[in-house]
Amino acid sequence: MLTDVEVRKAKPQAKPYKLADFGSMYLLVKPNGARLWQYAFRLNGKGGTFSLGSYPTVTLAKAREDCVSARELVKKGQHPTQARREQKKQRELAADAGTLEVSWHGWNAKTSPKLSKKTRARREAEIENNLPKSLRKCPIASITRRDLVDLLDPIDKRAPSVAQNVRQHLHGIFEYAINTGVIASNPVPPASVLTSYPTSPHLALHGARLGDFLHQLQTSTKFEEKSKTAMLLLLLTVLRKGEATGAQWSEFEFDSAEWHVPKERMKERKEHWVPLSRQAVELLRQWRDENRDAAEFVFSNRRSAKRPMAGNTLNSMMVRMGFSKEGTPHGIRSAFSTHFNRVTSKQQDVIERCLAHGPADEVRAAYNRYEYESERREMLQQWADHVDQLRDAASKRAAALLQTQ
Repeated sequence: MLTDVEVRKAKPQAKPYKLADFGSMYLLVKPNGARLWQYAFRLNGKGGTFSLGSYPTVTLAKAREDCVSARELVKKGQHPTQARREQKKQRELAADAGTLEVSWHGWNAKTSPKLSKKTRARREAEIENNLPKSLRKCPIASITRRDLVDLLDPIDKRAPSVAQNVRQHLHGIFEYAINTGVIASNPVPPASVLTSYPTSPHLALHGARLGDFLHQLQTSTKFEEKSKTAMLLLLLTVLRKGEATGAQWSEFEFDSAEWHVPKERMKERKEHWVPLSRQAVELLRQWRDENRDAAEFVFSNRRSAKRPMAGNTLNSMMVRMGFSKEGTPHGIRSAFSTHFNRVTSKQQDVIERCLAHGPADEVRAAYNRYEYESERREMLQQWADHVDQLRDAASKRAAALLQTQ
């Protein structure tokens, strides 16, 4: 067996040579002066060599210790080089598992299926654009509240709404890391450290002003019939604008006057059943008859029939008609809710089901599975009749005004 002195005094020669130790371990001395510890073995009838490191970085004692471990692996039928690679891979995986980036991807994979494609894309962009790579590669357990405040502060000065979103994303990521056992507490600061910005509900046209809007929409020559039809369908069904403009012909059953909006297109990711009023069925049948060559989408995009009309088209219509400071397409849902909450206080669940909202009371939602189908059909028919009355009244006012001029 070698001694430390012999190893230290081993000098390079013209050709490589070996100094044997124990158990097939030896020191390989190269002409360039390198001294390498190696272990020779046979596995499955084949010879192999396992590197134990170089001297003096790896001492004689350490080389012998590693050689013993390698011999044990060979006895078990394992190749020591492959075993070392696997161990390195596991160490790297273990290190990565504790980074912010891994928790971010885990949280995103778990929560993104509940979101719309647009919302997922916006969330991912906010993370990618605002979390530096150096922070994402950090062990999540080492990230402090001060780190996150320093991260959020410049974002807040530049774009307060984005800072609020990023803070909310981080809170979800760290909660996920707690649930998966990576960390014990959440260092994300409260929303109060950021600039608060006022939020306001969508502007909504009510009563006579809604009638004025409908009268102008009916008589206007500024817009394509497609856009006007989409706006009327939105109003009659009180869906969100993207849900209405993204309608597909396959979703409708005209004989039973029903519209089944698939969960993939709904904000809450739940299929939504819409009973169609007489006016809605007549509107859609007329539009279909006038567009027999229409393919998948009821309201196709002007640039490509393979895509639906953009929801912002409806917003632009209200701007051009001069109603943008009084109402929005989404505000029509508020007008619907306000109208029925005013005329009846006993049909809250029906109103909310029409709007594709679940009961606010989670316990009640868990037990009340009734879908109020007949009540919803009656309510949406009442709404369509009310809308007609508002439009007709506005048309009469406009005609009377012309007569006085």
